[in-house]
Amino acid sequence: MNTPVIPFQTFQPSLVVIDFIKEWKSQTTSSFYVKNNYDIRNKRPQFQKDCFLSLILLHGKASNRLFCPKTELQFYENSKAILMDNNDWKFSETELRDWARHIKAERDDWNITEIVPFSFLLKKIELLILEKGKTKLLLETLEDLKISNPLQNPDFKEINQKIDHIIEGICLPFFSETDTFGIHINQFIATIPANEQEKWQPFLVQLFYTTKKATPDKKWVRLIQENTANLAPILLLKFIKSSVHFVKDSFAKASKEKRNYWLYHYNEGVFCGIIWFAGRLNDVQLHQDIEDIAIKNWQNYLHPCLFSISCMELKSAIPRLSKIKQKIKKPSILKKVDKFILEYGKEMGKNGEEMEEIGVPDFGLIRENGKVVLKKEFAEVKMEFEVKGAESFVWKWMQAPKKANDTEWTVSARVPMQVAKNQKDALAQLKSEVKEMESVLKTQRKRMEEMFLEKRAWKMKDFDLVYMQNPLLYILSSHLIWQVKEGEKVKNVFFYEGKWQDENLQSVNWITENSLVSLWHPITSSAAHIFQWRSLLLELEITQPFSQAFREVYIVTDAEFKTDTYSNRFAAHLIRQSLFSFLCKHKNWKYSWEITNKELKKWNMRAEFWTPVDYNSPATTDYGFHEYHHTDQVRFYQEGKQLKMSDVPAIVFSEIMREVDYFIGNTSIGADPNWQSGVGSYGYDYSQAYSFADLGEAAKNRKEILKALIPRLKIASQCSFDGKFLIVKGKIRTYKIHIGSGNILMTPNDQYLCIVADRSQNNNANQVRLPFEGDAMLSIILSKAFLLADDTSITDTTITSQINRR
Repeated sequence: MNTPVIPFQTFQPSLVVIDFIKEWKSQTTSSFYVKNNYDIRNKRPQFQKDCFLSLILLHGKASNRLFCPKTELQFYENSKAILMDNNDWKFSETELRDWARHIKAERDDWNITEIVPFSFLLKKIELLILEKGKTKLLLETLEDLKISNPLQNPDFKEINQKIDHIIEGICLPFFSETDTFGIHINQFIATIPANEQEKWQPFLVQLFYTTKKATPDKKWVRLIQENTANLAPILLLKFIKSSVHFVKDSFAKASKEKRNYWLYHYNEGVFCGIIWFAGRLNDVQLHQDIEDIAIKNWQNYLHPCLFSISCMELKSAIPRLSKIKQKIKKPSILKKVDKFILEYGKEMGKNGEEMEEIGVPDFGLIRENGKVVLKKEFAEVKMEFEVKGAESFVWKWMQAPKKANDTEWTVSARVPMQVAKNQKDALAQLKSEVKEMESVLKTQRKRMEEMFLEKRAWKMKDFDLVYMQNPLLYILSSHLIWQVKEGEKVKNVFFYEGKWQDENLQSVNWITENSLVSLWHPITSSAAHIFQWRSLLLELEITQPFSQAFREVYIVTDAEFKTDTYSNRFAAHLIRQSLFSFLCKHKNWKYSWEITNKELKKWNMRAEFWTPVDYNSPATTDYGFHEYHHTDQVRFYQEGKQLKMSDVPAIVFSEIMREVDYFIGNTSIGADPNWQSGVGSYGYDYSQAYSFADLGEAAKNRKEILKALIPRLKIASQCSFDGKFLIVKGKIRTYKIHIGSGNILMTPNDQYLCIVADRSQNNNANQVRLPFEGDAMLSIILSKAFLLADDTSITDTTITSQINRR
């Protein structure tokens, strides 16, 4: 049915609506909601406007929902949604005036704030005022929209105040308050000084008209520069920071409440405009908020955030782009991130990998007396922040002597009261920088560990510039072992006491600026050579950022030579789906319900780990997925051809098998002491077998580390080793801690002792200097050993009740 266009002034909305409802009610091929939206959207604009007027004039039925027919109420709701969708629709002065008059004439017996979209109307009036000025018709329209009894409802009073503001003051845009973000912006606008409002008008109007998309066009960029040129920098920064931070916090709250969507589409374009512009402002906290939104809300706002990050200075942009690459593995996104990184590198003649290294900021850190520190001064207080590793930091606050004859400063790890109270902003800025520093360190540590499979090599002059002269990366690189080549000469070295030295602490003097440097992997060396490095690092108490000298080495076994094209080494395990999928993302594997795989681009290879889901498992996740996987074969392919185990490069085989072992060790149901709760007998036999099974490669390596560490501890006389167990002799009982799973048996009857990991944390254990960061199970075992060695001091009744039960 082709509905004729009826002039707005003579429109009889109820008749049109009745005919329209009859039309779509007669259709039976699709759902009510879809039909209604589809039919309205496919009508001519004038007919759509008429529908919106009917929305207002059908106020009696729409406001009294008990008596409103379901069909007309649905029409009302869908029409309102379409109205708010069409932000760019324009209305004439006459249309708006007639609309306001209809509202004024028939609004006595219904809830005006529920039915009338005031924000929409005022927005359209403001736009016309910006275009034509305050004409007589527009002023009459505003007066007609005023509510005669504003004291009846706080909302009525607020509407009248906004109308008065438009009539009397400079017309700044009124942003939609369909979400709290619009309310936040309007509240900020209300604080702009009267003498500054005229300067702010072009900027706010531009934001008002901005629509959501990935990147702005050149015209938008040019206008934003012009419209912000005369704004007070402090007030502008405050507006942008507060807006971005407000949305970030709102997203976080929505996520906790398990809401899929928060920002209403009417203000999405406004937020995109703010994000695009934010990258041009130099503020650490602002940049951090943009990064957080990009990573945590990437499905909706990653691309605007990427554009914003690309506008930042190199030292701020590159680490954030690198972190996004680590967190989000979608191919199209990785391609776009790489594009931005390459654009930074064009002018410097560098490739993407080099830019990710060159762009790491130093955060003002300095190398001083063998330490890497950040120094700040707060009036009579000095601060020194020492970076010892990717996860090790020391705060030192020094206060000036209070008495004239005192010469020594007071040193504390806590923030002095005068700084916490009197210099809140400076302290907040410092903490923000430190948080960002920690984040960058962890990202770079992960990138450096991935070098084992990246075939990376540098000339010494480039390596020195990137890794040794940057204090932040120096912390990581100076604790690692590097292989240096100069012609026929090859040596494994580390940087100690200001020079390159080998495993015997002998200086290597033949290294030149053109020597090739690459990360050393223990699989390339003999057992004796590896032992030398391990002994040296323990003797010097050097903690590596990740396991290198103590790295597990996996070689092809006789069983794998027999199976020929696949490995069953890690088959027949039962693992948790949710944690497994999370760890796959962390290790750059593509998770699947059947075959999980990892692309090895530098080797033109693909590794597969067969992980069929257990459809018979008794539990499912919150999203309806089956909670458990079985594990099966590990396979390798090159150029689509399946490889024999003997043909897989040694370092590739070792690293892939290490990661698969890592998956098993962290996701097996046998590694969870509380797993049996709620699942009955499911997997019980496997869980018991795994909990005290023979040690795998990772656990064997952990045992060697424990053997080297235990003699240095105060509990050494109470500890010994028996096969796969660390034996700890307490005062009440003797305990057997399984070195693979961390599970505990008590003598004399091998009674099981359940200790949840975080309960076993102990200050003594935290004091132990480990040879590398990142092995959580090693820390847990040491913590449990310290706890049980002094079992008479345990106060946790959930533990003591088990120990005392015979």
